[in-house]
Amino acid sequence: MGALGRISDILGRLPAIRRLAVRGRRGALVGTFAVTVTAMLGMVGLGTEVGGWYIGKRHGQNVADGAALAGAMMLASSSSSSVAKTAATTEATNNGFTTGGNITVTANNPPASGPNSGSSSAVEVIVSQVQTPVFAGLFIPAMTINNRAVALVQSSGSACALALDGIAVKGLTEDLSSGGNATVNAPGCALASNATGPSSVTLFGSTSVTAGTMTAVGACSGCAAPRATLTTAATSFALPTTNPFTAIDALTMPTFSGATCASSPVPWETLVAGQHQAFCNGTLKLTNGNTLNLTPGTYFLYNTSISLQGGTLECSTSATSYVACTGGAGVTIILTGPSGGGITVNGGALVNLTAPTAAYALAHSFYACTGATPPSSNCPFAGVLFYQDPNVPASNTIKFNGNASATTVGAMYFPGQDVTYSGNGLDNSHCSELIADGIAFTGNTTSTFDVSGCATSGFVNIVPQVQRAVLVE
Repeated sequence: MGALGRISDILGRLPAIRRLAVRGRRGALVGTFAVTVTAMLGMVGLGTEVGGWYIGKRHGQNVADGAALAGAMMLASSSSSSVAKTAATTEATNNGFTTGGNITVTANNPPASGPNSGSSSAVEVIVSQVQTPVFAGLFIPAMTINNRAVALVQSSGSACALALDGIAVKGLTEDLSSGGNATVNAPGCALASNATGPSSVTLFGSTSVTAGTMTAVGACSGCAAPRATLTTAATSFALPTTNPFTAIDALTMPTFSGATCASSPVPWETLVAGQHQAFCNGTLKLTNGNTLNLTPGTYFLYNTSISLQGGTLECSTSATSYVACTGGAGVTIILTGPSGGGITVNGGALVNLTAPTAAYALAHSFYACTGATPPSSNCPFAGVLFYQDPNVPASNTIKFNGNASATTVGAMYFPGQDVTYSGNGLDNSHCSELIADGIAFTGNTTSTFDVSGCATSGFVNIVPQVQRAVLVE
């Protein structure tokens, strides 16, 4: 075949050659496409898996945060580590995280690590989720997602009047109330109530309250203008305010009879150890023109009430023939006994008293002091001016009526009794606080509270603290 023939033959075969070339290219493209799609699906799958881990991480952190706060709030309410930890794990369960399978929830009080480790006021929650990778399994056998949160119970201010509601209320409809034309001044501190329910704090009538804030475990009704002038808005359904005198609640008061009953109040400081004496079975009564000037010490009034129809009850700061209430010296008056004793201050009576500091009470062996600063059980009455045993009958009321007035330094602690101010009441601008089962201001009373000078005057850890729970880690 000549050259021309061969050329003609090749030209005749070109369509077939083109079809073979196309088929070859299609095979290569299919292979490339398969590899590319597989890689893309792998990346999409891995991305989806990592995205799931991220969502799980965010969800786990939210659960840890909520559980830690729940634990801290329960810690503030109960002071029990076990109860706080149970509250934390229960909150995690409520949000779908319970220890078992691939989930572990751990609650610690105090935290086991971090800057707050060892703090009894902090609750730590650790949530661990073990994930079994699918696409990422080519690289790692398992993925553990850890989340951790720490919530701390903090003080957000001081309270100068606190209604406890720790024992059934003995008379008040509200647990802390101010009504009528009562005026209450507490510009540097809080008025607080640990009572639950709608009447935890109630302002009504033409009352005028000036305070740093008002805080209630239950509802705070009427706690705004025009009745209340507050630096910080009132808070309802808040955490409980601390009671610095719980060590007193654990004590059993002594009993008195026969020779241990004195004919007049005798201070504990002057007694030989074990020689208990008290003013028994009567009424410590003052009328106009009478003055009872107490020397520093602890006074037991056993089955005895205080009735001031006039006159003056004081611990003078200018005494010459006896020890003056200066330099930390002061008095603590304890009302106790099966028949109990109350306080009624009427007419133009004047009360001018100061409580002992811890340093003075310890140095002079005041009742129940054994060698540490308050409010520990070693010196529980340091800083306490008046105390009424909560076991006394309900009829032993605490009332400030008429034009009576009181200038006091220290705490008045009535854990089982309501206190009523229906005339002129407390007038203090230094260190004065009231803690009672219930507190009522009514009538035309004017009462002033201030705890800003307590620490500088040697009164250590005697002021109730308003609490909050915050996330710190």
